Amino acid sequence: MSFKEFKKHIERKAAAKGAKKPARNKYRAKKCQDDAGRTYDSQLERAVYHMYALMQKAGDVLEIQQQDSIYLTDARILYKPDFKIIPASGDPYWVEAKGVKTAVWNIKRRLWKSYGPGRLEVWEGSYTRPKLTETIIPMGDGKEKQNANRKKEETR
Repeated sequence: MSFKEFKKHIERKAAAKGAKKPARNKYRAKKCQDDAGRTYDSQLERAVYHMYALMQKAGDVLEIQQQDSIYLTDARILYKPDFKIIPASGDPYWVEAKGVKTAVWNIKRRLWKSYGPGRLEVWEGSYTRPKLTETIIPMGDGKEKQNANRKKEETR
């Protein structure tokens, strides 16, 4: 059997099987919904949301927003943390449920340290036992830091 014949054979076999299997998530995260119909990218994200929902019922949190868009740097690098929390104290902060740390996450984490609009809480672990592993507090306005770096370079 030649390569062309083999390729046609495989294509016919695939066409005969019909429907394709649904695509799996690269990191094996399972999309899920809660009783209210909200969709989450992972079970960990759903568990973290429910913790903050309990805090909202207790009156500690006024509002929970999903997938808030944040632009980091003047280059407008888009980052969407899982939740924006508006507590009763008034100072909003953001929450990220992290199952797998990727190279892109490491870059956005460092950018948040310099350009983030406020505190970012990072939750890890399983959905049965989420753990607050890191709280990132930005160093202030990113432009102030850039100006400070320029002044250091000018004095050298």
